[in-house]
Amino acid sequence: MEQFDSTIEQFKIVRDGIAEEFSQEDYANQLGKTVDQLTDTELVAYDELIDQIAKKHIKMDSGMQDLSENWETWNKVLTDSNSSLMDIQEVLPGATKAIAKILDVEIDALPADFVQKNWDVI
Repeated sequence: MEQFDSTIEQFKIVRDGIAEEFSQEDYANQLGKTVDQLTDTELVAYDELIDQIAKKHIKMDSGMQDLSENWETWNKVLTDSNSSLMDIQEVLPGATKAIAKILDVEIDALPADFVQKNWDVI
């Protein structure tokens, strides 16, 4: 239960930070209105947008943390021309999962060789 509570707390912190950076006033300006002119539907849409951004940010952060924690091992295997196929097959699933989180896509949406072909820019 403690993990769940910290996840909720993390979400609230991230959401509050995003709402601070992209306020209702900013949202209203994009719609060509003032905050007082926003309808209830637009206010709900704003809240949903901030929630979605916060969730995506947390997911991306999780992928970045996975990448950071495993960087030395993954980078060594994926850049060493002497790495065995078994070593590469061992690290690719974790690296691909981390990159999918960062990009906010399903793992299946990435080509099988995506991580290997793009590792030099990752």
